[in-house]
This record gives sequence, structure tokens and C-alpha cells, in this order.
Amino acid sequence: MVGRKRSVMRKEIERQILRMIYNHGPVSQADIAGSLHLTESVISSSIASIGDLDLLSVSNMTNGGRSGKLVDLVPSSYFAVGVDAGPYATYCSMTDIRGRVLIAQDFPVCPKDYPTAVGYLAEVINTLIRRSGVDTERIAGVCIGTPGYVDSGKGLVRHSTMYDWGNVWLSDDVRAITGYPCMVDNNAQCRALSASRSEPDVPQSFVYFYVAKGICSPM
Repeated sequence: MVGRKRSVMRKEIERQILRMIYNHGPVSQADIAGSLHLTESVISSSIASIGDLDLLSVSNMTNGGRSGKLVDLVPSSYFAVGVDAGPYATYCSMTDIRGRVLIAQDFPVCPKDYPTAVGYLAEVINTLIRRSGVDTERIAGVCIGTPGYVDSGKGLVRHSTMYDWGNVWLSDDVRAITGYPCMVDNNAQCRALSASRSEPDVPQSFVYFYVAKGICSPM
């Protein structure tokens, strides 16, 4: 039980470190330690563990006569695929872990029949990956945005406002075909999150309106 708790704590520390590097990198290990109220030795060992995934770059730095380590993400270490199963088209793109778009393509609207739609979305994802030329081992995962009430924590589409779907495990079903980790969320929520990450000077709290065949406003 104690070992399990330590493992959970270690994973949580690594998650917080990665979030800080994503938001502020390149950043020094000393600054990470100060922000997270942890010792530099804990940060150093955690970064070494994360580094086994080739996810981070660590370089020497000198600041005011003091030496240290500067840490940043390696953008090309992993890639993610995003799919927006919208009302006018199925938009699909691949980005590196910094959010830079490597390839993007529009496909026809997703079929309304759920089993057919699952196979179609899997084919869209696999097609884009093939065309990108990226090693499939470098695909970190897939995110699908779809209109309606979505339980993103469970990967469950409880009710679709556009498709004849209700209480379907979209993330599990797409993962079963593609083999890639998959999550699902409301498509307007995905767009709002993208804006918060990629647009300069976006306030911490804002209202996002997405106007298509209807109006959606995640907060």
C-alpha cells in the first residue's frame, strides 16, 4: 500500500513538472523546484525518470555566476492527432507536443450510424498518420471532438446533438481499432482549450462562442 502511494505521488510530481515545462520551457530545474516547493534533487531525479521517454532536453546554463540545468520539451519526440467531427466536415490534423501543426486535412462529414462512424474515424486517423510519414511509435494519442454532451473523463458520448449517438464509448471503440490512446470531448471545448494554449494574451478565464449549426459556449 505504501509503495502504491509513493508511485502515485511520483506520477503526480512528474505531471506537475511536465505541465510547468510545457507552459514555461525552457525553464531551470531551480525554478521548477521553487514553483513546486520541492527540492532540486527531487526535481532532478523526476526529470531523469521522464527523460527515459526522450521527451525532454536538458542543457547546462550559467546565470549570475551560478550553474544549473535548463529543461525543455523536445517538440519532435511525440505527436498527437486531433479530429473534429463537425457538422460540415471532419477536420483532422497532427501536431508535435508543442502544438505546431505538421499536417492537416479535411474529410467528408462523419456518418451518422455509430458503428459506421467508428470505422470511418479510425480510417481518417490512420490515413493522416500514413500521409504524415511519422513513426507510429511516436504517436502519443488521439483526441476526438464531437458536438453534444460528452463525459471526457470516461470517453463517453452521452448525447450527440448531431449524430444518432447516445451513451457510446467512443474513445474505447476508436482505440480498439487504431491501437492509439484516445480521448473524446465536446468539439467546442476542444477549440476553447486550443485557443487558451495557442493564442497570445488569452486571460485565464474567458467565454468562447462556437457558432456552426448551433451555438456552443464552454467556459
